[in-house]
Amino acid sequence: MPVAVRGTLARLGRFFGMGGSLPLVLLAFNSISAQVSGHAPAGAKVALPQLGLHGIADSSGHFVFDSVSDGRWVIESRSSDGVALALAVVRHGAASVTLTNYVAPSATAQSTCSDTTDLATGGQARAASPLASFLSWRPAQPAPGTLIEMTAAGDSIRAIWGRVADEPVLFRRDTAHAFVALAAVPLDVTTVHAALRYRYADGTTVERDTTVGVTAPPPAVVASAARPEKLHVAAEFSRPATTNTTRRIEGESELARTVGAIALATPPLWKQPFMRPRASRITSGFASGRKFNGTLTSRHTGVDFRGQLGDPVQATNRGVVALVADFYLAGTVVYIVHGAGLVSGYFHLSATPVAIGDTVERGQIIGQVGQSGRVTGPHLHWIIRYDHTTVDPLGVLSLGWIPKRDYGTCRGPDSSSR
Repeated sequence: MPVAVRGTLARLGRFFGMGGSLPLVLLAFNSISAQVSGHAPAGAKVALPQLGLHGIADSSGHFVFDSVSDGRWVIESRSSDGVALALAVVRHGAASVTLTNYVAPSATAQSTCSDTTDLATGGQARAASPLASFLSWRPAQPAPGTLIEMTAAGDSIRAIWGRVADEPVLFRRDTAHAFVALAAVPLDVTTVHAALRYRYADGTTVERDTTVGVTAPPPAVVASAARPEKLHVAAEFSRPATTNTTRRIEGESELARTVGAIALATPPLWKQPFMRPRASRITSGFASGRKFNGTLTSRHTGVDFRGQLGDPVQATNRGVVALVADFYLAGTVVYIVHGAGLVSGYFHLSATPVAIGDTVERGQIIGQVGQSGRVTGPHLHWIIRYDHTTVDPLGVLSLGWIPKRDYGTCRGPDSSSR
């Protein structure tokens, strides 16, 4: 293994505290037959989601994918050691290897919030009581497509877990007496349902369901949906999708969901407010309606910033690069995990100086404006997601929660994202 590769793995292992358990994906390319082979943990499920290829590493960790075309593809490895993503660069006539892995840090809770015994393993349930009424929401009545900050306080609480809007929520101790979590309000909903469990020091568990009202969408969003913006893109993006194109788009969506799961298992990594990735003018807002080439209608799930080819794009906050790839619709993308479920994405880039596994700081250059994928011209498309629910990116700029201290993930047995 090249010295540079060994050094990268060692740095990642030290950063995440995984020691020698870091899952390893080694990629080698046969440029003539377009065959991708490599090594992963023995028995790991391996996939090239963009091309719909799946397999299992053998007892020695070896795997092979045949019929791989030229391009930049992401190899995914799933094993008991965690999830590994590696960018595979395949070019006709030349062998090329890119090896960088990202593995979610351990989500094992520390002693202050490790008591998450399920009802089936000894805890005694009791009916919902005023003890559970300490949970507060900010804002009290959120808008569609926004984040919710949840805070709960109580000396006797040992863990809180559950789902909000059918997404898992993982509470963490932010201070000695407060649990905090983020959640997302999907677009086009009028209420948000929260199903939570509270675990107390005496071993009892309180189950509580709460419904939160959602404000009506802003008039501008309603008007835009009724009269979508008319855009012209390359003809291929408005034709009926072929089987291969559909498979690729579905595979890229699965990769994005994997990044969301990593974000849920990662503690909050930011210590400063979020910032815009560019200071330029916004050319298209969140949730606006769009019609491509007069036929294909969609919803804009990000914010577009004006830019020329090569203009810098900055990280909106501190985090770890979880994905760098070339997507069919989004073009060249960078996904950054910020932890506590939050992910930021930067689309249509022309260059990316970062790699999977890099830790980036707030304001660091992570790409350049481009016009890759389905675009009308050069610009930056910026997204924010909680797990895989997309929210208005501008809302994260006013996020009031700045993590004070991480006590571990206070989670329950049913808090898995899948």
